[in-house]
Amino acid sequence: MPEDPQLESTWTAFLERLRNEIPADVYRIWLQPLRPVTLSEGVLYIQAPKQTRDWIRRRFGGALCKLAASIDASVTAVEVVSDAEAARRGGSPMDRRGRRLNPAYRFEEFVIGAGNRFAHAAALAAAELPAQAYNPLFLHGPPGVGKTHLLHAIGNYTMVNDRALDVLYATGEAFTGDFTSAIRAGHMDVFKQHYRGPDLMLLDDVQFIESKPRTGDELLHTFDALISGGAQVVIAADRAPAGMPALDSRLRDRFESGLVINLDPPDFETRLSIVHKRAGTWLSASDHLPALELLARQVSSSIHALEGALIRVRAYASLTQQPLTTALVEHVLGHLYSADGVRGRAAGKPSIDRIQEITCGALALDPADLSSAKRGRQVVYARQVAMYLCRELTDLSLPAIGQRFGGRDHTTVLHAHRQVRGRLLTDEPTRQLVDNLMEQLGTAPQKS
Repeated sequence: MPEDPQLESTWTAFLERLRNEIPADVYRIWLQPLRPVTLSEGVLYIQAPKQTRDWIRRRFGGALCKLAASIDASVTAVEVVSDAEAARRGGSPMDRRGRRLNPAYRFEEFVIGAGNRFAHAAALAAAELPAQAYNPLFLHGPPGVGKTHLLHAIGNYTMVNDRALDVLYATGEAFTGDFTSAIRAGHMDVFKQHYRGPDLMLLDDVQFIESKPRTGDELLHTFDALISGGAQVVIAADRAPAGMPALDSRLRDRFESGLVINLDPPDFETRLSIVHKRAGTWLSASDHLPALELLARQVSSSIHALEGALIRVRAYASLTQQPLTTALVEHVLGHLYSADGVRGRAAGKPSIDRIQEITCGALALDPADLSSAKRGRQVVYARQVAMYLCRELTDLSLPAIGQRFGGRDHTTVLHAHRQVRGRLLTDEPTRQLVDNLMEQLGTAPQKS
Protein backbone atom coordinates (compact mmCIF):
# COMPACT_ATOMS: atom_id res chain seq x y z
CA MET A 1 0.00 0.00 0.00
CA PRO A 2 1.08 3.64 -0.38
CA GLU A 3 3.12 5.25 2.35
CA ASP A 4 1.16 8.55 2.04
CA PRO A 5 -1.54 8.31 4.79
CA GLN A 6 -4.03 10.44 2.85
CA LEU A 7 -3.56 8.38 -0.30
CA GLU A 8 -3.83 5.13 1.65
CA SER A 9 -7.05 6.21 3.35
CA THR A 10 -8.60 7.49 0.11
CA TRP A 11 -7.62 4.39 -1.83
CA THR A 12 -8.97 1.96 0.77
CA ALA A 13 -12.36 3.69 0.80
CA PHE A 14 -12.26 4.01 -2.98
CA LEU A 15 -11.84 0.25 -3.49
CA GLU A 16 -14.58 -0.54 -1.00
CA ARG A 17 -17.04 1.67 -2.87
CA LEU A 18 -16.01 0.20 -6.23
CA ARG A 19 -16.68 -3.33 -4.97
CA ASN A 20 -20.16 -2.33 -3.79
CA GLU A 21 -21.21 -0.29 -6.82
CA ILE A 22 -19.66 -2.16 -9.76
CA PRO A 23 -20.77 -5.65 -10.91
CA ALA A 24 -18.39 -8.31 -9.59
CA ASP A 25 -17.19 -9.47 -13.02
CA VAL A 26 -16.56 -5.94 -14.27
CA TYR A 27 -14.69 -5.05 -11.09
CA ARG A 28 -12.53 -8.18 -11.15
CA ILE A 29 -11.52 -7.97 -14.80
CA TRP A 30 -11.17 -4.23 -15.34
CA LEU A 31 -10.86 -2.37 -12.03
CA GLN A 32 -9.22 -4.70 -9.53
CA PRO A 33 -5.81 -4.42 -11.31
CA LEU A 34 -5.78 -0.63 -10.77
CA ARG A 35 -3.07 0.64 -8.41
CA PRO A 36 -2.68 4.05 -6.69
CA VAL A 37 0.35 6.09 -7.71
CA THR A 38 0.09 9.44 -5.99
CA LEU A 39 -2.33 12.18 -4.94
CA SER A 40 -0.90 15.47 -6.10
CA GLU A 41 -2.55 18.90 -6.28
CA GLY A 42 -6.03 17.40 -6.24
CA VAL A 43 -5.29 14.81 -8.94
CA LEU A 44 -5.45 11.11 -8.04
CA TYR A 45 -3.10 9.23 -10.36
CA ILE A 46 -4.08 5.59 -10.86
CA GLN A 47 -1.94 3.00 -12.66
CA ALA A 48 -3.67 0.63 -15.11
CA PRO A 49 -2.33 -2.21 -17.28
CA LYS A 50 -1.14 -0.99 -20.66
CA GLN A 51 -3.65 -3.08 -22.63
CA THR A 52 -6.71 -1.70 -20.78
CA ARG A 53 -5.61 1.81 -19.80
CA ASP A 54 -7.22 3.71 -22.71
CA TRP A 55 -10.47 1.75 -22.49
CA ILE A 56 -10.72 2.38 -18.72
CA ARG A 57 -10.12 6.08 -19.31
CA ARG A 58 -12.99 6.27 -21.80
CA ARG A 59 -15.42 3.93 -20.06
CA PHE A 60 -14.84 4.66 -16.37
CA GLY A 61 -12.95 7.98 -16.25
CA GLY A 62 -15.91 10.16 -15.29
CA ALA A 63 -17.33 7.65 -12.81
CA LEU A 64 -13.95 7.17 -11.10
CA CYS A 65 -13.55 10.92 -10.71
CA LYS A 66 -17.02 11.37 -9.18
CA LEU A 67 -16.48 8.45 -6.84
CA ALA A 68 -13.06 9.65 -5.68
CA ALA A 69 -14.39 13.19 -5.11
CA SER A 70 -17.27 11.86 -3.01
CA ILE A 71 -14.75 10.10 -0.77
CA ASP A 72 -12.11 12.84 -0.57
CA ALA A 73 -13.22 16.40 -1.25
CA SER A 74 -9.64 17.38 -2.13
CA VAL A 75 -9.75 15.17 -5.24
CA THR A 76 -10.73 17.23 -8.29
CA ALA A 77 -9.64 14.82 -11.01
CA VAL A 78 -8.57 11.22 -11.63
CA GLU A 79 -5.88 10.40 -14.16
CA VAL A 80 -5.36 6.80 -15.35
CA VAL A 81 -1.71 6.32 -16.32
CA SER A 82 0.58 3.62 -17.70
CA ASP A 83 3.48 1.89 -15.96
CA ALA A 84 6.01 4.34 -17.36
CA GLU A 85 3.86 7.34 -16.44
CA ALA A 86 3.36 5.87 -12.97
CA ALA A 87 7.11 5.61 -12.56
CA ARG A 88 7.50 9.29 -13.41
CA ARG A 89 4.62 10.36 -11.16
CA GLY A 90 5.43 8.10 -8.25
CA GLY A 91 8.54 9.91 -7.03
CA SER A 92 11.26 7.63 -5.71
CA PRO A 93 10.86 4.12 -7.11
CA MET A 94 11.79 2.77 -3.70
CA ASP A 95 8.24 3.62 -2.56
CA ARG A 96 6.68 1.23 -5.08
CA ARG A 97 8.19 -2.11 -4.17
CA GLY A 98 5.64 -4.90 -4.16
CA ARG A 99 2.72 -2.59 -4.88
CA ARG A 100 2.29 -3.64 -8.49
CA LEU A 101 1.26 -7.21 -7.66
CA ASN A 102 -2.33 -8.07 -8.50
CA PRO A 103 -3.78 -9.98 -5.51
CA ALA A 104 -6.31 -11.71 -7.78
CA TYR A 105 -3.53 -13.59 -9.58
CA ARG A 106 -2.82 -16.50 -7.24
CA PHE A 107 -1.86 -20.13 -7.81
CA GLU A 108 -5.30 -21.16 -6.54
CA GLU A 109 -6.95 -19.22 -9.37
CA PHE A 110 -4.68 -20.61 -12.10
CA VAL A 111 -6.34 -23.28 -14.25
CA ILE A 112 -3.84 -26.01 -15.11
CA GLY A 113 -3.93 -27.69 -18.50
CA ALA A 114 -1.72 -29.56 -20.92
CA GLY A 115 -0.18 -26.38 -22.30
CA ASN A 116 0.84 -24.85 -18.98
CA ARG A 117 1.31 -27.73 -16.52
CA PHE A 118 5.13 -27.66 -16.66
CA ALA A 119 5.24 -23.87 -16.32
CA HIS A 120 2.89 -23.95 -13.33
CA ALA A 121 4.98 -26.60 -11.56
CA ALA A 122 8.21 -24.67 -12.17
CA ALA A 123 6.66 -21.39 -11.01
CA LEU A 124 5.38 -23.00 -7.81
CA ALA A 125 8.81 -24.51 -7.15
CA ALA A 126 10.45 -21.10 -7.63
CA ALA A 127 7.96 -19.58 -5.17
CA GLU A 128 8.47 -22.29 -2.56
CA LEU A 129 12.28 -22.40 -2.90
CA PRO A 130 13.46 -19.00 -4.15
CA ALA A 131 16.91 -19.09 -5.79
CA GLN A 132 17.13 -22.83 -5.10
CA ALA A 133 14.87 -24.51 -7.66
CA TYR A 134 15.14 -22.80 -11.06
CA ASN A 135 17.09 -19.58 -11.34
CA PRO A 136 16.51 -17.80 -13.59
CA LEU A 137 13.11 -19.05 -14.71
CA PHE A 138 12.09 -17.80 -18.14
CA LEU A 139 8.46 -18.19 -19.24
CA HIS A 140 7.43 -17.42 -22.80
CA GLY A 141 4.39 -17.75 -25.01
CA PRO A 142 1.82 -15.69 -26.94
CA PRO A 143 -0.39 -13.15 -25.16
CA GLY A 144 -3.16 -14.51 -22.98
CA VAL A 145 -1.68 -17.88 -21.99
CA GLY A 146 -1.04 -17.12 -18.30
CA LYS A 147 2.53 -15.81 -18.07
CA THR A 148 1.62 -12.66 -16.14
CA HIS A 149 -0.71 -14.64 -13.88
CA LEU A 150 2.15 -16.96 -12.90
CA LEU A 151 4.53 -14.06 -12.23
CA HIS A 152 2.02 -12.39 -9.91
CA ALA A 153 1.20 -15.74 -8.30
CA ILE A 154 4.88 -16.26 -7.44
CA GLY A 155 5.07 -12.79 -5.92
CA ASN A 156 1.83 -13.13 -3.96
CA TYR A 157 2.82 -16.55 -2.64
CA THR A 158 6.20 -15.24 -1.48
CA MET A 159 4.77 -12.14 0.20
CA VAL A 160 2.28 -14.27 2.14
CA ASN A 161 4.63 -17.08 3.16
CA ASP A 162 7.90 -15.21 3.70
CA ARG A 163 7.33 -11.60 4.65
CA ALA A 164 11.05 -11.07 5.21
CA LEU A 165 11.72 -11.24 1.47
CA ASP A 166 11.51 -8.14 -0.72
CA VAL A 167 9.47 -8.73 -3.88
CA LEU A 168 9.50 -6.55 -6.98
CA TYR A 169 7.30 -6.93 -10.04
CA ALA A 170 7.99 -4.72 -13.06
CA THR A 171 7.42 -4.74 -16.78
CA GLY A 172 10.03 -4.14 -19.43
CA GLU A 173 8.33 -0.83 -20.16
CA ALA A 174 8.45 0.23 -16.50
CA PHE A 175 12.12 -0.77 -16.21
CA THR A 176 12.90 1.32 -19.29
CA GLY A 177 10.91 4.30 -18.02
CA ASP A 178 12.55 4.18 -14.59
CA PHE A 179 15.99 3.87 -16.16
CA THR A 180 15.44 6.84 -18.48
CA SER A 181 14.00 8.97 -15.68
CA ALA A 182 16.88 8.09 -13.35
CA ILE A 183 19.45 9.15 -15.94
CA ARG A 184 17.71 12.45 -16.58
CA ALA A 185 17.29 13.21 -12.88
CA GLY A 186 20.72 11.96 -11.88
CA HIS A 187 19.24 9.35 -9.54
CA MET A 188 20.96 6.20 -10.81
CA ASP A 189 21.94 5.27 -7.28
CA VAL A 190 18.26 5.15 -6.29
CA PHE A 191 17.43 3.18 -9.44
CA LYS A 192 20.13 0.59 -8.75
CA GLN A 193 19.10 0.25 -5.13
CA HIS A 194 15.52 -0.35 -6.21
CA TYR A 195 16.12 -2.90 -8.95
CA ARG A 196 19.17 -4.66 -7.53
CA GLY A 197 17.90 -4.91 -3.96
CA PRO A 198 14.92 -7.29 -4.00
CA ASP A 199 15.11 -10.95 -3.06
CA LEU A 200 12.61 -11.84 -5.78
CA MET A 201 12.61 -10.03 -9.12
CA LEU A 202 9.66 -10.58 -11.48
CA LEU A 203 10.18 -8.98 -14.89
CA ASP A 204 7.28 -9.14 -17.37
CA ASP A 205 7.22 -8.36 -21.11
CA VAL A 206 11.00 -8.31 -21.35
CA GLN A 207 10.74 -8.28 -25.16
CA PHE A 208 10.09 -4.53 -24.80
CA ILE A 209 13.81 -4.10 -24.08
CA GLU A 210 15.05 -6.05 -27.11
CA SER A 211 15.74 -3.07 -29.36
CA LYS A 212 16.99 -0.77 -26.58
CA PRO A 213 20.75 -1.41 -26.21
CA ARG A 214 21.38 1.01 -23.31
CA THR A 215 18.46 -0.37 -21.32
CA GLY A 216 19.55 -3.91 -22.17
CA ASP A 217 23.05 -3.19 -20.94
CA GLU A 218 21.66 -1.90 -17.63
CA LEU A 219 19.40 -4.94 -17.33
CA LEU A 220 22.44 -7.18 -17.85
CA HIS A 221 24.23 -5.58 -14.89
CA THR A 222 21.01 -5.69 -12.84
CA PHE A 223 20.57 -9.38 -13.65
CA ASP A 224 24.15 -10.22 -12.67
CA ALA A 225 23.82 -8.28 -9.41
CA LEU A 226 20.60 -10.08 -8.49
CA ILE A 227 21.87 -13.58 -9.28
CA SER A 228 25.23 -13.06 -7.55
CA GLY A 229 23.37 -11.67 -4.55
CA GLY A 230 21.25 -14.81 -4.22
CA ALA A 231 17.98 -13.36 -5.53
CA GLN A 232 15.42 -15.33 -7.50
CA VAL A 233 14.75 -13.96 -11.00
CA VAL A 234 11.65 -14.86 -13.01
CA ILE A 235 11.20 -13.42 -16.49
CA ALA A 236 8.32 -13.53 -18.98
CA ALA A 237 8.21 -12.63 -22.67
CA ASP A 238 6.12 -13.29 -25.75
CA ARG A 239 8.94 -15.36 -27.27
CA ALA A 240 11.97 -17.38 -26.24
CA PRO A 241 15.39 -15.72 -25.77
CA ALA A 242 16.53 -17.28 -29.04
CA GLY A 243 13.65 -15.49 -30.76
CA MET A 244 15.00 -12.05 -29.83
CA PRO A 245 17.91 -11.54 -32.23
CA ALA A 246 18.23 -7.82 -31.41
CA LEU A 247 18.80 -8.58 -27.72
CA ASP A 248 22.34 -8.29 -26.38
CA SER A 249 23.88 -11.74 -26.80
CA ARG A 250 25.24 -11.63 -23.25
CA LEU A 251 21.78 -10.96 -21.86
CA ARG A 252 20.30 -13.69 -24.04
CA ASP A 253 22.88 -16.12 -22.67
CA ARG A 254 21.92 -15.14 -19.11
CA PHE A 255 18.25 -15.82 -19.81
CA GLU A 256 19.05 -19.21 -21.33
CA SER A 257 21.28 -20.20 -18.42
CA GLY A 258 18.26 -21.25 -16.36
CA LEU A 259 15.01 -23.04 -17.12
CA VAL A 260 13.19 -21.81 -20.25
CA ILE A 261 9.57 -22.96 -20.58
CA ASN A 262 7.01 -22.36 -23.30
CA LEU A 263 3.31 -21.90 -22.49
CA ASP A 264 0.95 -23.03 -25.24
CA PRO A 265 -2.52 -21.60 -25.88
CA PRO A 266 -5.12 -23.45 -23.77
CA ASP A 267 -6.80 -26.45 -25.35
CA PHE A 268 -10.55 -26.95 -25.28
CA GLU A 269 -10.58 -28.83 -21.96
CA THR A 270 -8.56 -26.09 -20.28
CA ARG A 271 -10.74 -23.34 -21.75
CA LEU A 272 -13.85 -25.14 -20.53
CA SER A 273 -12.35 -25.42 -17.03
CA ILE A 274 -11.56 -21.71 -17.11
CA VAL A 275 -15.13 -20.86 -18.08
CA HIS A 276 -16.50 -23.02 -15.25
CA LYS A 277 -14.11 -21.49 -12.72
CA ARG A 278 -14.76 -17.89 -13.77
CA ALA A 279 -18.51 -18.42 -13.93
CA GLY A 280 -18.48 -19.62 -10.32
CA THR A 281 -21.86 -19.95 -8.65
CA TRP A 282 -23.62 -18.04 -11.44
CA LEU A 283 -24.05 -21.16 -13.51
CA SER A 284 -25.09 -24.73 -12.92
CA ALA A 285 -22.67 -26.93 -14.85
CA SER A 286 -25.31 -29.52 -15.71
CA ASP A 287 -27.94 -27.02 -16.93
CA HIS A 288 -25.59 -24.83 -18.94
CA LEU A 289 -22.95 -27.28 -20.16
CA PRO A 290 -23.82 -26.99 -23.88
CA ALA A 291 -23.63 -23.18 -23.79
CA LEU A 292 -20.37 -23.23 -21.86
CA GLU A 293 -18.93 -25.79 -24.27
CA LEU A 294 -19.85 -23.58 -27.21
CA LEU A 295 -18.21 -20.56 -25.60
CA ALA A 296 -15.04 -22.52 -24.84
CA ARG A 297 -14.87 -23.94 -28.37
CA GLN A 298 -15.50 -20.70 -30.22
CA VAL A 299 -13.26 -18.29 -28.28
CA SER A 300 -9.82 -19.83 -28.51
CA SER A 301 -7.50 -16.87 -29.15
CA SER A 302 -6.51 -16.24 -25.51
CA ILE A 303 -7.62 -16.54 -21.89
CA HIS A 304 -8.30 -12.78 -21.80
CA ALA A 305 -10.62 -13.05 -24.80
CA LEU A 306 -12.39 -16.03 -23.22
CA GLU A 307 -12.96 -14.21 -19.93
CA GLY A 308 -14.17 -11.15 -21.81
CA ALA A 309 -16.60 -13.26 -23.84
CA LEU A 310 -17.99 -14.81 -20.65
CA ILE A 311 -18.56 -11.37 -19.15
CA ARG A 312 -20.38 -10.23 -22.31
CA VAL A 313 -22.54 -13.34 -22.42
CA ARG A 314 -23.41 -12.98 -18.75
CA ALA A 315 -24.20 -9.28 -19.11
CA TYR A 316 -26.37 -9.87 -22.18
CA ALA A 317 -28.30 -12.68 -20.47
CA SER A 318 -28.85 -10.53 -17.39
CA LEU A 319 -29.87 -7.35 -19.20
CA THR A 320 -32.26 -9.12 -21.58
CA GLN A 321 -33.47 -11.52 -18.86
CA GLN A 322 -32.83 -14.54 -21.08
CA PRO A 323 -31.62 -17.98 -20.00
CA LEU A 324 -28.11 -19.03 -20.96
CA THR A 325 -28.46 -21.16 -24.09
CA THR A 326 -26.28 -22.00 -27.06
CA ALA A 327 -28.49 -19.73 -29.18
CA LEU A 328 -27.75 -16.81 -26.87
CA VAL A 329 -24.02 -17.53 -26.95
CA GLU A 330 -24.09 -17.69 -30.75
CA HIS A 331 -25.92 -14.37 -30.86
CA VAL A 332 -23.51 -12.62 -28.50
CA LEU A 333 -20.41 -13.95 -30.24
CA GLY A 334 -21.82 -13.25 -33.67
CA HIS A 335 -23.04 -9.71 -33.03
CA LEU A 336 -20.96 -8.35 -30.16
CA TYR A 337 -17.60 -9.85 -31.07
CA SER A 338 -15.40 -9.38 -34.09
CA ALA A 339 -14.82 -12.35 -36.36
CA ASP A 340 -11.19 -12.53 -35.22
CA GLY A 341 -12.27 -13.63 -31.77
CA VAL A 342 -14.69 -16.31 -32.86
CA ARG A 343 -13.00 -19.27 -34.44
CA GLY A 344 -16.08 -20.99 -35.80
CA ARG A 345 -17.58 -17.96 -37.52
CA ALA A 346 -14.21 -16.82 -38.80
CA ALA A 347 -13.88 -20.19 -40.49
CA GLY A 348 -17.32 -19.80 -42.13
CA LYS A 349 -18.99 -22.63 -40.21
CA PRO A 350 -22.81 -22.59 -40.36
CA SER A 351 -24.86 -22.19 -37.21
CA ILE A 352 -27.28 -24.81 -35.92
CA ASP A 353 -30.19 -22.44 -36.62
CA ARG A 354 -29.10 -22.18 -40.26
CA ILE A 355 -28.73 -25.94 -40.62
CA GLN A 356 -32.18 -26.54 -39.14
CA GLU A 357 -33.75 -23.86 -41.35
CA ILE A 358 -32.20 -25.19 -44.58
CA THR A 359 -33.05 -28.83 -43.76
CA CYS A 360 -36.68 -28.07 -42.94
CA GLY A 361 -37.01 -25.90 -46.03
CA ALA A 362 -35.92 -28.81 -48.23
CA LEU A 363 -38.34 -31.20 -46.55
CA ALA A 364 -41.30 -28.81 -46.15
CA LEU A 365 -41.29 -28.81 -42.36
CA ASP A 366 -41.30 -26.16 -39.65
CA PRO A 367 -37.91 -25.81 -37.87
CA ALA A 368 -39.78 -26.02 -34.57
CA ASP A 369 -40.65 -29.63 -35.45
CA LEU A 370 -37.01 -30.63 -34.97
CA SER A 371 -37.13 -29.65 -31.29
CA SER A 372 -40.60 -31.05 -30.69
CA ALA A 373 -41.66 -34.46 -29.41
CA LYS A 374 -43.11 -35.41 -32.79
CA ARG A 375 -42.14 -38.90 -33.98
CA GLY A 376 -43.57 -38.92 -37.49
CA ARG A 377 -41.34 -40.55 -40.12
CA GLN A 378 -40.64 -37.32 -42.01
CA VAL A 379 -39.85 -35.36 -38.83
CA VAL A 380 -37.53 -38.07 -37.51
CA TYR A 381 -35.78 -38.23 -40.88
CA ALA A 382 -35.31 -34.46 -41.03
CA ARG A 383 -34.11 -34.38 -37.43
CA GLN A 384 -31.50 -37.06 -38.11
CA VAL A 385 -30.25 -35.33 -41.26
CA ALA A 386 -29.95 -31.99 -39.42
CA MET A 387 -28.12 -33.66 -36.52
CA TYR A 388 -25.76 -35.31 -38.99
CA LEU A 389 -24.96 -31.96 -40.61
CA CYS A 390 -24.43 -30.33 -37.21
CA ARG A 391 -21.97 -33.05 -36.25
CA GLU A 392 -20.12 -32.75 -39.57
CA LEU A 393 -20.11 -28.98 -40.04
CA THR A 394 -19.81 -27.46 -36.55
CA ASP A 395 -17.35 -27.77 -33.68
CA LEU A 396 -20.08 -28.43 -31.13
CA SER A 397 -20.06 -31.48 -28.87
CA LEU A 398 -22.78 -34.12 -28.99
CA PRO A 399 -24.51 -32.80 -25.82
CA ALA A 400 -24.45 -29.25 -27.20
CA ILE A 401 -26.08 -30.40 -30.45
CA GLY A 402 -28.67 -32.46 -28.61
CA GLN A 403 -29.58 -29.46 -26.48
CA ARG A 404 -30.61 -27.56 -29.63
CA PHE A 405 -32.92 -30.36 -30.70
CA GLY A 406 -35.29 -30.22 -27.75
CA GLY A 407 -32.76 -31.20 -25.09
CA ARG A 408 -32.14 -34.65 -26.52
CA ASP A 409 -29.40 -36.90 -25.16
CA HIS A 410 -25.98 -37.09 -26.83
CA THR A 411 -26.64 -40.76 -27.68
CA THR A 412 -29.57 -39.63 -29.87
CA VAL A 413 -27.24 -37.39 -31.85
CA LEU A 414 -24.70 -40.17 -32.21
CA HIS A 415 -27.41 -42.59 -33.39
CA ALA A 416 -28.70 -40.03 -35.92
CA HIS A 417 -25.22 -39.48 -37.30
CA ARG A 418 -24.68 -43.21 -37.76
CA GLN A 419 -28.07 -43.67 -39.42
CA VAL A 420 -27.51 -40.93 -41.98
CA ARG A 421 -23.94 -42.00 -42.63
CA GLY A 422 -25.22 -45.51 -43.43
CA ARG A 423 -27.94 -44.14 -45.71
CA LEU A 424 -25.36 -42.16 -47.69
CA LEU A 425 -23.84 -45.45 -48.84
CA THR A 426 -27.07 -47.09 -49.93
CA ASP A 427 -29.81 -44.47 -50.41
CA GLU A 428 -29.42 -42.13 -53.41
CA PRO A 429 -32.19 -39.67 -52.36
CA THR A 430 -30.51 -39.16 -48.99
CA ARG A 431 -27.18 -38.69 -50.69
CA GLN A 432 -28.61 -36.07 -53.05
CA LEU A 433 -30.40 -34.31 -50.20
CA VAL A 434 -27.24 -34.06 -48.07
CA ASP A 435 -25.18 -32.88 -51.04
CA ASN A 436 -27.74 -30.18 -51.85
CA LEU A 437 -27.96 -29.05 -48.23
CA MET A 438 -24.18 -28.82 -47.92
CA GLU A 439 -24.04 -26.79 -51.12
CA GLN A 440 -26.65 -24.37 -49.73
CA LEU A 441 -24.65 -24.13 -46.51
CA GLY A 442 -21.55 -23.17 -48.45
CA THR A 443 -19.59 -26.38 -47.87
CA ALA A 444 -18.23 -29.03 -50.19
CA PRO A 445 -20.65 -31.81 -51.25
CA GLN A 446 -20.48 -35.04 -49.30
CA LYS A 447 -18.02 -37.65 -50.60
CA SER A 448 -18.17 -41.38 -49.97
